[in-house]
Amino acid sequence: MPHLKTLGELKLENTTFTRPLPLLLLGYLSLEGSQQRKHLAELFWTQGNRMKSLSMTLTRLRQGAGEIVGADDKRTWTTLSSDAKTLLSALDKSDWQQASELYTGAFLEDVVLEDWSSELEEWVYSTREYLAERVQCALLNLADEAAKTQMFDKARDLSERAYKLPGLIGTELTNLKRLYPLLCAGRSLLAPE
Repeated sequence: MPHLKTLGELKLENTTFTRPLPLLLLGYLSLEGSQQRKHLAELFWTQGNRMKSLSMTLTRLRQGAGEIVGADDKRTWTTLSSDAKTLLSALDKSDWQQASELYTGAFLEDVVLEDWSSELEEWVYSTREYLAERVQCALLNLADEAAKTQMFDKARDLSERAYKLPGLIGTELTNLKRLYPLLCAGRSLLAPE
C-alpha cells in the first residue's frame, strides 16, 4: 500500500509516481480530509479549466498509484496514510518520543510550484510552521524529562535539536525560556545564542 512522505521530502512510497502537484494534492487531502471539488480546483490551479485539470490529475493519480483517491460529483478524498498525519496523531496522544522520531524534516521541504495560488502557498507554509512548533514542544518535553533524571547530555542534544529544528521560522519566547536552562545544564555551545 502506498504511503505519502511529506516530512523532509515529498514522495509516494511503494510507487514510481513522482509528479509534485498531484502529490501535494494528496498531502492536502490527507491532512484536511474530504474537500469540495470546486474548492480544490480553485486552490490548486490559477488558470485554465480548473475542474478539468483536477479531473485529469485524479486520473493520473489513479493510473500511477492505484485507487488512493476517491471522488464523486461534489467531493474528493483520499484513504492514503501520510507521515504528517501519523505525526499529528502522535502529538495529539502526547507520544513525544514517536513524534520526535517521525519528524525527519520540514513539511514539504523544498516544494515550490511555479503557479500555485497564494492560498495554497500559505497553507504549505503555515502547516510547516505549525508542525515544527508542535514537534519543538515535544522535544522540549523529552529534554525536560531527561534533565529531571540528570541525563544532561541527552537533555542538551534534544534541546539543540529543538532549537535548530527545520521548518521553524522562529522560536516563541516561552520556548526560549525553556531552552536556555536545558542548554546550560548540558553545557551546550548554543546557550549564549
